[in-house]
Amino acid sequence: RTVPQLALVDTGLPIEALQPGWGRLSPEAALVLNAPKMEALHVALNPRARRSKVDVCVWEWDGEAEDEGEDAARWFTQYLGMDCRLVQWCGKRPCDPAFAREHQTAFSDGFPFLLISDPTLEGLNRETGEEYSMARFRPNIVVQGCAPNAEDTWQTFSIGSGIDDSQTEGTTAANSVVFEVVKPCSRCKIVTIDQSTAVASTSAEPLVTICKALNVEMCYEFTRKELSSNFSDQLEAINE
Repeated sequence: RTVPQLALVDTGLPIEALQPGWGRLSPEAALVLNAPKMEALHVALNPRARRSKVDVCVWEWDGEAEDEGEDAARWFTQYLGMDCRLVQWCGKRPCDPAFAREHQTAFSDGFPFLLISDPTLEGLNRETGEEYSMARFRPNIVVQGCAPNAEDTWQTFSIGSGIDDSQTEGTTAANSVVFEVVKPCSRCKIVTIDQSTAVASTSAEPLVTICKALNVEMCYEFTRKELSSNFSDQLEAINE
């Protein structure tokens, strides 16, 4: 929200980091970060030395995280032009108990999963006459084959090859992952930032159209660079 240049930082992980058994990473396994006019930064995923812990804050939550060291700090400080530290999650942060009691998240705003459908984005693009990319809405689950904004009405949904269409409605196969849709996402100015250029729209679109479509009152004037509305859904896994 406050540092749009972060949109231009590309990340890469080794294939073993995306498979079960994170503890079996090779000593060379690293998170690779790239940004314009910067050399690639390699952050060890299996460091030989213990990381020091630092205090961090995400909204109303205060806790600890593991510091990734001086090389990473210098890289981000140089790129962003401000003092920075790169940290890794190591603690516990409860989700808002009003929506997802006894569930955890990490550095995300509120919940570990964010859902949107392709038809919803296509409908928004038709309404605005623009071609906004899905990256503006930063989901980690994207669905197809539904009506625009249908996900706003879902209470649960399942992902997995074990889903059996012959089962009764509301049930899933044993090897499916079941998600509970807990609340709409409070959209902010990030959707106005082109993720390929890190440049924000001067018209506040597509946030203005989102607010109008859902009959949501804007929370702040755009001159304060703080608009908010409800769009799509945030999710909390209830089965793994």
